[in-house]
Amino acid sequence: MKALPVKYYLDHFKEFTAYLEGTCSHLLDQDDSAYIEGFQHLPEDAQCVLVRIFNRQSPYVRRDSLHYEEIKDSEQALQLLFAAGLVRHARGADWPYVLTQLNKAELQGIAEVAATSVAPPVKSARKGVWQDYVSHHVVFAEAEGWLQQHYVVQAQLQRMQYFLFLYFGTTQARLNQLSMRDLGIMRTRRLQHQAQARFATREEAQSSFLFEHFNTQLKVTPDSGLSALAAQVPELVKGPQAVDAKDIFYEQLGRRVLSSSLAEHDESLGLAYLQKSAAPGAVEKRLRQQYASGQVEEVREALEQLIDDPPNEALLVFAEDFYARKYHRKRTSILTDMLRQSGAPLALDEAYLGSVEAGVKALYQGQGLAAFKTENRLWRALFGLVFWTELFENPKAGLCNEFDRLPPVLKANLFYTQLATEIEAKLDSFSDQNDLYQYLVRVSTEKYGKGNGVFRWHPKMLEILKLLTSNTSLHTLIEVLRAMAQDYHGLSDGFPDLMVIDEQGLRFEEIKAPGDSLRRNQLISIQMLNRVGIQVQVQSVIWQFNPQQEYVVIDVETTGGNHSGHRVTEVGMVKVREGSIVERWQSLVNPQRHIPQRITQLTGISNEMVKDAPLFSELLTEIESFMRGAIFVAHNVNFDYGFIKREFERCERSLRLPKQCTVRLARQYFPGHKSYSLGKLCAALGIDLQRHHRALDDAEAAANILLQVQQKRRQGG
Repeated sequence: MKALPVKYYLDHFKEFTAYLEGTCSHLLDQDDSAYIEGFQHLPEDAQCVLVRIFNRQSPYVRRDSLHYEEIKDSEQALQLLFAAGLVRHARGADWPYVLTQLNKAELQGIAEVAATSVAPPVKSARKGVWQDYVSHHVVFAEAEGWLQQHYVVQAQLQRMQYFLFLYFGTTQARLNQLSMRDLGIMRTRRLQHQAQARFATREEAQSSFLFEHFNTQLKVTPDSGLSALAAQVPELVKGPQAVDAKDIFYEQLGRRVLSSSLAEHDESLGLAYLQKSAAPGAVEKRLRQQYASGQVEEVREALEQLIDDPPNEALLVFAEDFYARKYHRKRTSILTDMLRQSGAPLALDEAYLGSVEAGVKALYQGQGLAAFKTENRLWRALFGLVFWTELFENPKAGLCNEFDRLPPVLKANLFYTQLATEIEAKLDSFSDQNDLYQYLVRVSTEKYGKGNGVFRWHPKMLEILKLLTSNTSLHTLIEVLRAMAQDYHGLSDGFPDLMVIDEQGLRFEEIKAPGDSLRRNQLISIQMLNRVGIQVQVQSVIWQFNPQQEYVVIDVETTGGNHSGHRVTEVGMVKVREGSIVERWQSLVNPQRHIPQRITQLTGISNEMVKDAPLFSELLTEIESFMRGAIFVAHNVNFDYGFIKREFERCERSLRLPKQCTVRLARQYFPGHKSYSLGKLCAALGIDLQRHHRALDDAEAAANILLQVQQKRRQGG
């Protein structure tokens, strides 16, 4: 890891304040500027101590933790900071928060100096017991002297939070991100334009900062304090970012009120808060609540207005669905209809529990179809590559400094509003699908690996984009891109799981296992794709034995029991399909290390036998080919899978296959045996096992256990 200069944190803070004084000078008031100027006039020791305090997670800092080798006299520096009003002593209002920061020894120290008639807990009691004791039996005045001696408090905390907000766009960020950048731990973007401020005016910045503060406070405010918090919120909101934060605040506030005991007394209060928010979730919640309260005609008018002039896809889908069910007396929702209209369910083995999409993909590929897991990454990659210039190189996108990853215009859902001319010019520049694809190739070649908050780079990304663009009309792709640009919040996720190409053409499938539901965001994206002419279907799955599924039963012999340090000496594989063994594969493997005598006695495999055997890397292609598309089965599967996976990793390859364990299956389908070891289980089930602890023999024995399990499954056992 890189080494940083001794006073790296001070250099970083100066970089931070230079951005504030230069790029953001119009967002600072006189007191803000005086604060920075006062810091600059401090002696370097005092600057170092203060920045060390800024870098702490809590504003309450132990004095003795501020002694650093490069700081000559931290106590003298602290006195200067006290005099400048940059640090202070703890006050009564701090007491509940300070208590949460103290360790057990500190709590005991306070208890010793406090005058209380209640005996303290025993020394060995847990910290929580001591914390509870001090909280209930020690008042701040008794602890104040101890706190002054041991703790300092960062003063003007809200001002520093405002500075962080101007620099990072959030108050949750910390200055140590600058050192993480220099250490190479955090990747940042190199701006294609000069750094800029996040806001045009100080009023916009303050308004956005204020609502970020209110949203943070809302999370920790009890129900009894919601009205008091709401009373502090100003009516005047400046700037799109503040409007967005305001909508989030009032939606969450309205939901809190309606779900709390307050709703029993005044439901209209919750509805009034929701009315102040234009967020889709707030509008939907309000209209549902009003309908339930009997305001049927008012809701009808609101729904008709939303259908005639929808502000976004989310509200259009909600309005059409709710209108159909409540006013046309339709019994089921669009979500239910789509699930019911799905084709005949596909049978998948339960080995794919937790990875149902991978199971359907493998099933299709086994049928010779082109199938890819796409979900959101395909559409986000298409969107991010097409609009790379507009998103990451145009100052209007709002990227302010190297720490910005997702452009602010996307965060605020204002991409099309702010850059409509540039967006339409880009969409008009493509003459056909091939022209679009060649543009994607050029951008990928130039920008590959560069950080962005829209999509992740993937080696097969262009391959999948080529199939998409060559099998979809340019007009359709442009309609999708325009819709995403106009409503990125509503259309950046929820896309279908798989892209499939067969003789009928290209389609997308949303895969649903038993018990899965279709989420609203999925419905919104599917409806949009259907509307522009892209075929999307919901494909259900049932957990059932599928005779067409291939299973590869594997056994490995090794130099020892730990896959991180030991190596494979033999691999045996047996392929099962349609209820029978269809193929076998076996090879000794040179482990490139000594085989212990006890292992040779167990397996019969000696160092002499493997010295001329191929290395695992030389067998990798054959092994990988034999297993492709199959379920990985073994007796105590994690042992064999762990060794094979580790050998793959040594060859810089990954192994990702669904797993089944014949031990678990045997316990489930053949209960009651005293032992489920391979040898004893085979004897109990009448399976011939000739050379126990040789890979192919053990693999074939485990395969026969699997076949008996499958037979029982077919019979419904």
